[in-house]
Amino acid sequence: MFSGKVIEKELPDGGWVSRETDYTTILDDLSERNNILFSIMAAHDAHIVLSEQPTENLNGNNFVELTLGGWENTMSMIRVKTTGGEDGRVNTPHLLNEDKFQDFWLAWNSTCVVVGRGFIIGQQIFMQKDIPEVINYNYMGIFSGYGSGSSWVIYKGTYIHRPARRVSP
Repeated sequence: MFSGKVIEKELPDGGWVSRETDYTTILDDLSERNNILFSIMAAHDAHIVLSEQPTENLNGNNFVELTLGGWENTMSMIRVKTTGGEDGRVNTPHLLNEDKFQDFWLAWNSTCVVVGRGFIIGQQIFMQKDIPEVINYNYMGIFSGYGSGSSWVIYKGTYIHRPARRVSP
């Protein structure tokens, strides 16, 4: 069960991403957070950016970019504050699904970013990257492209886990 607000967003295929001007800011209040839960439905290429400044213009901005299901849904990657070259690329075949939402969590601190499947933070980790310099994340942006649109659900609140249990009389 989730407590708090949910953001739903449909993104068309954005074509070829410039990485500096094509993101849509979805959250602008990350200074008090260190994680986010979200679901994506896409054939491939769902992108997330965490940044210090609004994500519509990343020029000169400190940011971390994540690609989920890139390279035709075969790999994912974390790229740090750059417009070229790949960092932290990992094999993730069939990570995304164009017909069904897939659940993920993203956690960070000023020097590390970690991504996992499902809604239990710290479990099913498939990607992580140490950040070489301190970045204070204030904004989160999303983008889809390279021939794939996407549907997103961003859970702004807190996940409350209430395990089922039998109560004895």
